[in-house]
Amino acid sequence: MLRILFSCHGRMGRSTMWIIVPVSLVLAALGAVVWYSQFTDLKSAIEDLGWEALLPTLLDPLPHLIATVAILALFLLWWHIARALMVKRLHDRGRKGTWLILLVAAVIGLLALPLMPELAEPAQFVEGGLVALALGVIVAFARELFWMKGTEGENRYGPEPRTS
Repeated sequence: MLRILFSCHGRMGRSTMWIIVPVSLVLAALGAVVWYSQFTDLKSAIEDLGWEALLPTLLDPLPHLIATVAILALFLLWWHIARALMVKRLHDRGRKGTWLILLVAAVIGLLALPLMPELAEPAQFVEGGLVALALGVIVAFARELFWMKGTEGENRYGPEPRTS
């Protein structure tokens, strides 16, 4: 299981991706809750998200330093797992893992747009085009990683996942 989650070598089929992705998303959600709590009172953050019953109030006195370290650790763990899964799926499709740079650029671009208000007025056309381009890249990657069948037989990254 650790090899599946942390190694970028070899290939991985769609079914394994569909099984592991929910775990990765839970880790990302936990990291987001802890991060969000750094900028607001934790109780109000939990109430805003509607998760009062899910999270104990023991987290209230959590010092900011410990929370920051926890956020960083969860994010790095999540990113490493997500990266390893995506690289192996790209390998299964016969593609290099460096294609992920496009996906990372698209996601960072989407996240950065709200932080750049100077793009709002004079360049709405450009902003709309950038958003469309970033969303197109994300949709193309989702199709590639989750729905497209891997290459038949052995490829340069190893044997077909169902046969190994």
